[in-house]
Amino acid sequence: MKIRTLVAVSVLLAGLLAAAPKAARAEGRLTVTKATVQGCTAMGKCIWKVTCKVGNNGDVVQEMRGSSRDVKEINKSFDAQAFPVNVQCKLDFDDGWISTSWKPVGTAELAVPGGGDYDLEMSSKEKGGVTVHVLVDSLERGVAPAAAAAAPAKPAAKPAKAPAKAAAPRQYVAVFQQSPAGEAVLVGLSWDQLLARSAQLDAKGSRIVALGTYVEGGKRLWNAMFRSGKEKQTILPGMKWEDFSKKWSDLVNNQHMRLIDLVIYDDGTKRLVAGAFREGYDQNALWVGQPPAGFQAKWSELSGAGLRLVDLEVNPTAGGKLDYAGAFRQGQGSYGLWPGLDRDAFLAKWKKAGGSSQLNEVKTYSDGKKRLYDAVIGGGGFKSALELGIDWDTLAAKWKEQAGKGMRLVDLETYQD
Repeated sequence: MKIRTLVAVSVLLAGLLAAAPKAARAEGRLTVTKATVQGCTAMGKCIWKVTCKVGNNGDVVQEMRGSSRDVKEINKSFDAQAFPVNVQCKLDFDDGWISTSWKPVGTAELAVPGGGDYDLEMSSKEKGGVTVHVLVDSLERGVAPAAAAAAPAKPAAKPAKAPAKAAAPRQYVAVFQQSPAGEAVLVGLSWDQLLARSAQLDAKGSRIVALGTYVEGGKRLWNAMFRSGKEKQTILPGMKWEDFSKKWSDLVNNQHMRLIDLVIYDDGTKRLVAGAFREGYDQNALWVGQPPAGFQAKWSELSGAGLRLVDLEVNPTAGGKLDYAGAFRQGQGSYGLWPGLDRDAFLAKWKKAGGSSQLNEVKTYSDGKKRLYDAVIGGGGFKSALELGIDWDTLAAKWKEQAGKGMRLVDLETYQD
């Protein structure tokens, strides 16, 4: 099966930003955080005026004095209801000796495709210049599957059957961590929509950090998260394990790529594997199809060898057992694994941790009639927050609230009981 890379897709889709698949719901926040002087040719300090406009909002005007690398905080935020959002900035220089006399230096414009960190540079060889920094968080939900058209009513030949039981509401498990970086969160996109949005984000410097999937209305949908980065990246679509393992081996050994998120799911009678990769040169390992005890033993062994679990997968088997899989990368510091806890036990353990544990990932799955939770705990000391079993509207509200506190989504799981 052919590897589909974001690099290839971005070439095919260059210039098609305006034709991006529209989300059923999108929201975000753009913050003009600061301006950095990149050069100043005047003796002493240059006097600059930065004027930026975000979408249809009013201008942000910031006058500043500065020598090279001086920074002026701005921290002006705007809400967005759709992406891309146009950001325009203009730089003027005061070259008056006695009174103020603003002269244009340069302009910069960017169609922001979604969450990430963006720089708009304006300069001239004669005057120097300024870079404006923009931090963006975005949350997009893909178009929901259309409801099937109702068939014309027919005379009842037999007593009507009882209406089918309504599907349980979809629930989400969200893990947030403190981070200064903006991010793009995509939820409920088809595979083609995901690749298109990934290419647009990739073209502007945002790279994938998480990947997930679920089925809604009989259609397979995908979730993903992106943050600014410079490494190469690749997404492999769902394929049989034998094919995936060959691709994984080639990417790791020949192309210096590292698996950052593994997705294992059932498609009819087939179990398929997909994955997201980023460029890297560190030690790594992949273990798939392990029973709980075997996986914990391997986790302990690899931990002692300096590897850290960066992604965990738990899948029920046809025989009612559980298969564990994990992607590992080189790391350091203490960390832990909390396996097989019911809701009450998991929340009690999290409460006892008292915020001192860094929560990296939570997996939830049904084991018979019980819903259980596994967690990966990191030793990096980043402040974490957890939302367990919430609906979409609550998730969107919590996402916005946490982003305002400098907390970004690092893991998202969804299920229906």
